[in-house]
Amino acid sequence: MGLSYFDVTGQMSWLGVSQIVVVLIALNSCVLLYLMACGRHGRRSYFRYVPAIGYNNIVLIFLVLIQMVVKPGADNLFYLLIVPLTLLALADFVFIVSRILSTRRLCVMSAQEFATHYFKLLKEEKMTDFFRLFHDDAEFIDPFALAPVRGIKAIEHFFQRLREQFDEIEISPVKVTGNSNTINTQWVARGVTKNGVPMSGLCGTNVMRRAHGRIHSVHIDFNLSELPPVQRVAIV
Repeated sequence: MGLSYFDVTGQMSWLGVSQIVVVLIALNSCVLLYLMACGRHGRRSYFRYVPAIGYNNIVLIFLVLIQMVVKPGADNLFYLLIVPLTLLALADFVFIVSRILSTRRLCVMSAQEFATHYFKLLKEEKMTDFFRLFHDDAEFIDPFALAPVRGIKAIEHFFQRLREQFDEIEISPVKVTGNSNTINTQWVARGVTKNGVPMSGLCGTNVMRRAHGRIHSVHIDFNLSELPPVQRVAIV
């Protein structure tokens, strides 16, 4: 039709604007694919940014739709392009700041505060927030597992398999000692297996070691003979 690409002047400015936004959507989509690939290979800290970028793409798609329906001229670009993009950038800024503040809060937590937070997330089954407490390459050693569980992806799989063994399970801290980098917790576990066998008063210890606020290793110890009949987990 003889129109120029990315031309944001004149009556057809909406078309140039739509082309620019489509380029942004394409770039965002490439970033999404990269983060999802990282997540599949165990880099879960990268994968956590997928939702935020996905929301950006949804907003940008609606922005293109508005441009194509309203077909604004160059004099209306400020209200139909600059304002929405500014609000989107502000939302991204708030998201990034909240992530930074969340990480800083973890770093300054005392041993007691961190252990309480750790077991509270487990009790409330807020597993997404729970796994954010770990480094991507964290190691989890638990007698319930046949071998050490290494990497956040494997740790997620371990907890999924553990939950499949019980209808109910609750682990409560009894005593917490240590410092912000090494946290020693004595705990007691109660629950009911899938076969209806009660588990009451299983006692054990949990030693967590942290770096930069997040867990890089957990060593759990308890007497396997005190477990009800369950199948131990093998993570490949």
